[in-house]
Amino acid sequence: MDCFFSVCRIPVFFSVASLVLLSVCAFAVDAPRDHLGESVSSYGQCSYGQLTFESKDQVRWDEGGNDLPRTESLSTIYRRLGGSQRPTLVNLLNLLGANGWELVQREDDTWTFKR
Repeated sequence: MDCFFSVCRIPVFFSVASLVLLSVCAFAVDAPRDHLGESVSSYGQCSYGQLTFESKDQVRWDEGGNDLPRTESLSTIYRRLGGSQRPTLVNLLNLLGANGWELVQREDDTWTFKR
């Protein structure tokens, strides 16, 4: 019986070693790398935008790269983003969703979106 267990250990050892090697390879390949081996930060990076309500009809849309976001009326922002229906908050949120924005956080008067 001692010989039987020593023969069985070899395939089990190679199976375990193969799984460990595959796991290490999968982890190394998982993150995209540039030519120097450093992680590429733009891969899978999200854009963020914030909709802030300054007053009942005055809102500010700050889309990531804007230098100076302006406080404007809801209807002005809705039209600027391409809306063509009646400018309401519901229609603005539908327009943002249709443009790929997803609500990720809401705190008081500030709504944060990502895409």
